[in-house]
Amino acid sequence: MKQEFISSIGRKIKEERLKANLTIRDISERSGLSKGLISKIENSRSIPSMPVFFSILKSMSIAPVKFFEGIDCADDDGHILIKPANHEPLLKEERPGFHYRYIMSRQLHDINIEVVLLELEPGVKGKATSTDGFELKYLLKGRVAYRLAEKTIILEEGDTLYFDASKPHRPENLLNTNALMLVFYFMYPKS
Repeated sequence: MKQEFISSIGRKIKEERLKANLTIRDISERSGLSKGLISKIENSRSIPSMPVFFSILKSMSIAPVKFFEGIDCADDDGHILIKPANHEPLLKEERPGFHYRYIMSRQLHDINIEVVLLELEPGVKGKATSTDGFELKYLLKGRVAYRLAEKTIILEEGDTLYFDASKPHRPENLLNTNALMLVFYFMYPKS
């Protein structure tokens, strides 16, 4: 499946780190970057600036040319068709009961837009997270309580929620069946 190479950076960093048997702490100590920032980058919750990106590569002793081998850049022929069979499982965070499937992402100016399907198991509650940017959630199936800082918003099928994702947020599936959300992340690079 063709995809914008920028969307693959976090996943590729994690893949290379695990191949080298390095922990996030190892990368943090070698690069001088916080463990939290590295985790956010690996989980596509933040896009690294160029200096941050090169610090991470240097900490793993990987040349940029080598890093980008095998990452396919999409041709811009005016449309993209993605079949459900091409929705790749995506490990965004280690949260039991959360199942992400990557659909696509595109770079528009300095904002990266990533689209995923998020399936929540019955009764699951996530821990609060934050992202560098904004999120739009469209509830396809189920009933979800979305906690935004101190506020709770109930989402029902067909509801759309857009918010500043830098504030702590988490979903809670309110039903005894799986909930399904289409999620758009609008992320900008942090320096």
